[in-house]
Amino acid sequence: MPSGAPVVPSPSASASEYQPADVNAGAPYVGIDCLNGHVTPGKIAPPGPSLGGVWAQLRTDSAPGIVVREGAPNVPEVQTLDLIDGTGQAVEATDTVVMDYCGVGLETRTAFDSSWVHGGAFPVPLPKVIPGWRDAVTGMKVGGTRVMLVPAALGFGNKPPKGSGITPGETIAFVVTVRSVSP
Repeated sequence: MPSGAPVVPSPSASASEYQPADVNAGAPYVGIDCLNGHVTPGKIAPPGPSLGGVWAQLRTDSAPGIVVREGAPNVPEVQTLDLIDGTGQAVEATDTVVMDYCGVGLETRTAFDSSWVHGGAFPVPLPKVIPGWRDAVTGMKVGGTRVMLVPAALGFGNKPPKGSGITPGETIAFVVTVRSVSP
């Protein structure tokens, strides 16, 4: 893991001890827990590398957290930042990839999906996902962790999935870890 990638301990509080926060209350930074989706407002940027106003907070024994800066801009193209370089097999655009992931909307600053909520890593057939996800994951290696920004045009566009909380035209951010690859 690069020295700039922050690793923080897992939250010790149970999900019932968290209080929901209004992420649109003007908090300069919002942390989203990928295990339970809880949101924590903050006033300062976290340490470590960021991509377009997004930080991943890796944890040694639990799901990561994602921090999003207020007003993080929509992006015109897929952007990626490797936090951990994998050493295994490289991902091709036609592969099925077993991965952990967490997705957050930049405007809404809330999690809309997370493999940790669904019980952990599972197979994702890249030919069947949004184009921006496929493009951003292609080339990763098994064991790698990456932050990805996917513009609406390569994500859900102006018709996000019902109930996702994603707004039309919203850029989405992911932190993903590739566990295995099969053709």
